[in-house]
Amino acid sequence: MAKNNFRTDRDLNRVTLHRMHRIFERIRAGDYPNRRKLADELEVSQKTIHRDIEYLKDFHGIPIEYDVHNYGYRFSGEVGEFPLLKLTEGELFAIFVAEKALEQYVGTPFEKPLRNTFKRFTAGLSGELSVQWSELQSAISFKGVEGSPVDAAVFQQLALAIRQNRDITFDYRGLKDSRHQHRHVRPYELVMAEHQWYLFAFDVGRDEIRRFVPSRLRNLQTTKTRFVKPRDFSAGKLMQHSFGIFSGGSPVSVRILFDSFASRLIRERHWHPSQQIVERNRGKLELLLTLGGFEEVERWILSWGQHARVLDPPELIARLRTSIQRCLKEYEV
Repeated sequence: MAKNNFRTDRDLNRVTLHRMHRIFERIRAGDYPNRRKLADELEVSQKTIHRDIEYLKDFHGIPIEYDVHNYGYRFSGEVGEFPLLKLTEGELFAIFVAEKALEQYVGTPFEKPLRNTFKRFTAGLSGELSVQWSELQSAISFKGVEGSPVDAAVFQQLALAIRQNRDITFDYRGLKDSRHQHRHVRPYELVMAEHQWYLFAFDVGRDEIRRFVPSRLRNLQTTKTRFVKPRDFSAGKLMQHSFGIFSGGSPVSVRILFDSFASRLIRERHWHPSQQIVERNRGKLELLLTLGGFEEVERWILSWGQHARVLDPPELIARLRTSIQRCLKEYEV
């Protein structure tokens, strides 16, 4: 039975496992590292190093002993590979998917910090692997839509202001604005939605919650003024009735009829938390949604062309008719 209140390998988090792997490799290097040296290298206390070594000895039977002549630890017998990180095929597959997902951030300010973090996370994965990493390289790939090129310094400044509850000021030009306008806001939360970063903040001048795209900020400044974030604030709650990021009013029921071709695709994905599917004749279906705004769902419906038709509400039908008429006018000869 393991000592020091350790139960199984799965009770240990990856940070602890990574640290133990580093200790294991340092001792195997044969230069007799002691607790003080290991603690300095791994930036933890000597007590933590002692506990980790005792765990390796007691739980896995690794022959570690202190050499009084060389003032450090050594292996007193033969050892094999580090025993703690034996992955199942499913676990390896999940880690590989995460690594491949990083390809979506190539060329962005987030690529380097993400890759460095992933390297530290997987540094100890040199134990038994039931599937070769190379075998998965040709099995999975990602093709994503690149988000806006938010400068990493701007992102970090926003994140710090949120953590410290500090007001910020900046110049901002929305899509419908003809020029930049000065804003003074209290930043609450950064949200990634639809391949785009958004800042949810209380706009002091407009006395309401607004959404801002960080890549459109200019002259960002963090002030010394602190604020108290409302306990009940949640970007998730604000977006619960939105089809994307925007929710403009009271929730309204939306009914969309899809033909047999589109219905197969609709069934394959989860489009919104409120969705309900009602099967109709000849393979058709109705998609029922509860939304607080029409702008984003309108564009989505138009993308289905003749395969989708809105049944309710009348306001959304009128918006679609207007959009279609404008499109037709653009193609008049």
